[in-house]
Amino acid sequence: MLFVGAREGHWPPIFSMIHIRRHTPLPAVLLLVPLVIAVTFTVVCFFIVGLSLYSDPWNTGISCALTLTGVPVYYLTIYRYRLPHSWRRFFDYLSKQLQILLEVAQQEVRTY
Repeated sequence: MLFVGAREGHWPPIFSMIHIRRHTPLPAVLLLVPLVIAVTFTVVCFFIVGLSLYSDPWNTGISCALTLTGVPVYYLTIYRYRLPHSWRRFFDYLSKQLQILLEVAQQEVRTY
């Protein structure tokens, strides 16, 4: 999902790159977990939030508001081309260095 999300522009482009010899999405595979663990974690999180909302809605609402402060980070990563030129140059430099380190490149043939 991380690989596809990066191809669609929802994650940094480094996650959509393919290893040049193994032909696998190496940067995206680094964060791979079994589906059972991901689903279990999600269910437990929703259960905990539900219990918190039931027992103390005021503090839970404040916590949710604090969580929403992550929205600016979303805009920095998704709309990176709206950033100042110096930031774009830094992100491009960082992406190029990670490509060299991880030995990855963009797909040559568009398969989606």
